[in-house]
Amino acid sequence: KNTLKKKLNGKASHKISNSELDKFIDLMKKSSKPIFYTGGGVINSGPDASKHLRELVSLTGFPITSTLQGLGAYPGDDPQFLGMLGMHGTYEANNAMHDCDLMINIGARFDDRITGKVDEFSPGSKKIHVDIDPSSIGKNIKVDLAIVSDVSKFLKSLIKRFKEKNKNFLSSNKQKTSKWWSTIEKWREKKSLNFINSNKIIKPQHAVQRLYELTKDKDTFVTTEVGQHQMWAAQHYKFNKPNRWMTSGGLGTMGYGLPAAIGVQIANPGKLVVDPDFTIQDPNNYTQTINPTVAVSNWLVETRKNNEKRAIRVVKREYLNTLVNDTKNILQYQNSSQYKRNTGKVATNNLV
Repeated sequence: KNTLKKKLNGKASHKISNSELDKFIDLMKKSSKPIFYTGGGVINSGPDASKHLRELVSLTGFPITSTLQGLGAYPGDDPQFLGMLGMHGTYEANNAMHDCDLMINIGARFDDRITGKVDEFSPGSKKIHVDIDPSSIGKNIKVDLAIVSDVSKFLKSLIKRFKEKNKNFLSSNKQKTSKWWSTIEKWREKKSLNFINSNKIIKPQHAVQRLYELTKDKDTFVTTEVGQHQMWAAQHYKFNKPNRWMTSGGLGTMGYGLPAAIGVQIANPGKLVVDPDFTIQDPNNYTQTINPTVAVSNWLVETRKNNEKRAIRVVKREYLNTLVNDTKNILQYQNSSQYKRNTGKVATNNLV
């Protein structure tokens, strides 16, 4: 049970003590099969958090994996990155999470897409959890060391303390983790994200890979809808910066990608924004993969045109309805006794 003090806003003004930092470092030093497990909390903590995370991973030489919402906090093309974990994650990331002896959770929440069966989740590991929200710690998985803190502030303090006491950690720890890395490389040989390409059709996985190769040297922002294409984008596009991956996570909000792309484009007018939605309902979405800015602009223009056409149709329909109703009223009046008295005539019914 989580016994940490909770506050109404979900945060805690928790000062990090040296004893907590030393416990953290001691667990890292004792580990021979460690892994960093990072999530959206790193992104939400700000760009400095990602910088500190990259420095810590470099200092330790530990492997690192990420949740869907944490992609980009650590470079996706770095050799120490094992790819995304969880239900749609890589073979090496999920096996490393299961077999590790130390799991360092930074800004993630142990959700069911990661843990699967809770009682079978990484049974042999010590677990550290760093999170700004105390209610998230101990909620799903019991941990051995809980740190309630903003990720950026904590990592900055940890790195400073780590450097003071462990100047040669990386070189001295290489032999200790060498077997672990050998095991990970064997898992990598499975190439779990491989697919059989085709000369007849464009496979979505291949399209995302080509998209990455064509845009990796640009500061590209990627948004998605919800579904399989969302997972293909997460698996095959390598995000190297934070806040470049906009996607709906737990809520699964379908229709998120296009308005998100419009918002991102408005906020970053000189940048490339991509919404790779591979859907058969709207052929315009194929254009988004190639030229999303043009696609968004075209969509806005077409929407305006359609709205104008719709408005014209409504006006015409209302005009005709009014005309018919007025004609009926005229006929009723012309057939009335009052009209007969006034004119002595009977109106015909073929005026319309």
